[in-house]
Amino acid sequence: MLRQFDLVLKAALRGRAAHFLILHGGGADARREAFLRLAALLNCENETDPGCGHCLSCRKIRNNNHPDVYIVEPAGKSIGVEQILDLQTKLYRARYEGKYRAALIDKADKMTAEANNALLRLAEEPPPATELALSLDNGEAVIPTLRSRAQMVFFPDDAGDPGTGGEALALAGGDAALAQEISLGGAERVGQLLARYEEALAAGDFLRVLPLAAEMKAEETRLLLLALAARLRAEIAAGRARPEKLVLVKKALADLRYNVSPRLALEVLTLRILAAAPKK
Repeated sequence: MLRQFDLVLKAALRGRAAHFLILHGGGADARREAFLRLAALLNCENETDPGCGHCLSCRKIRNNNHPDVYIVEPAGKSIGVEQILDLQTKLYRARYEGKYRAALIDKADKMTAEANNALLRLAEEPPPATELALSLDNGEAVIPTLRSRAQMVFFPDDAGDPGTGGEALALAGGDAALAQEISLGGAERVGQLLARYEEALAAGDFLRVLPLAAEMKAEETRLLLLALAARLRAEIAAGRARPEKLVLVKKALADLRYNVSPRLALEVLTLRILAAAPKK
């Protein structure tokens, strides 16, 4: 199963990389290494092996001396507005030698309020051929107006273990954005909840759902429904499920958006699914 950042690299190879990324989770070194890999791929001189690591551009990026690749770090305890305005000036001017400008703001949770606001211009009006990334431990520390404009990319705690990242992507049906949400909510927990709910549906036992609905937090219920929808899409494509069931799950998700009680939404969904199930 591909990790989220692998999907970013694949998109970049097709010329479809998101211009603004938020790299979070895992370790700071792993996130920086990932950013440098992306910058190298975008600027590589080797057309048959992008990101080769051997051409002059790749070597400059690896040695942190490429004139179109920037890394911004806290000056003291914070990243101030002056640093962001300086970066903005650099990104809007002509490229020196690369195909892309690329900038990483490391420890982005250290940005001041003024720095966050200054960064909005880059997020909203990015110059062409530019890749901007924020790196921090917790993606939720980024202000919502920036998060809404970025592609969130989650890094598992153990960069060598595909478990958590792979499980989240599997539950999300390969959807990187949903996998990130599931990872934050706890992929193992979401997987357990989904398994219990599907067992109750398979048994046709509404009473087994009641304690499950009662124990779940609101966000867990939402993630359960999103994972269930992803599972149903795959099963419908394989001819193993009816589209009507997915429609019911989407209705439950819409109910949550309209502030219906998560417990009530899940219980009503269960009754509707059981009522629509073929009689044995």
